[in-house]
Amino acid sequence: MPPRFMVLAMLVCSLWASVGIVIKATLADAPPLGLGAIRMLVSGAVLWVWLTWRSRVGATSRWIGVPWRLVSLATLFYMLLQGFTHTGFNHTSAARGIVLLNTTPLFVAALAHFVAPQELLNAIKLVGIALAFAGVYAIFARSFDAGGTRLGDLLMLSAALSWSLHTLVTKRATQRMDSGSLMLVQFLGAGMALHC
Repeated sequence: MPPRFMVLAMLVCSLWASVGIVIKATLADAPPLGLGAIRMLVSGAVLWVWLTWRSRVGATSRWIGVPWRLVSLATLFYMLLQGFTHTGFNHTSAARGIVLLNTTPLFVAALAHFVAPQELLNAIKLVGIALAFAGVYAIFARSFDAGGTRLGDLLMLSAALSWSLHTLVTKRATQRMDSGSLMLVQFLGAGMALHC
């Protein structure tokens, strides 16, 4: 892998890892859903500018043939993800919240069995999922109540479940539309819903 790609990968990982810490730090000065709304609306505005600058197709042709039912469902799950995440961080520590939020791949693997016929669960996958959940439990087993509340844990696990459903629906939607437009609708839709 070329060095510049390694540097970019490290930058993306660092930015992604810092999200929980930044959300937790800014919750002292902003309500959870308001903060989520601001993040989504600013992201939507930036993405709209970038899509407009990079677009090689007309603005109207981008929206022809869009699977609006899938887009609406993806936007709903994305809004739930943001709402649960921001509210959850208000009731738990940044480290605890991130660990619980990152159980998402486990939910994706389990739910894909019912949604995506080519991703069926087998015995090895089931054992892997069980071991992964056991690992998450082991992280907190000695101090299960330290740094968070049961409400915070439940909200972060709900965020992970929402994220997994969002992932599965988005995968289907991007087969029929470009991912940038899909994210734009999700950012703006989640931002407006959280703002209300």
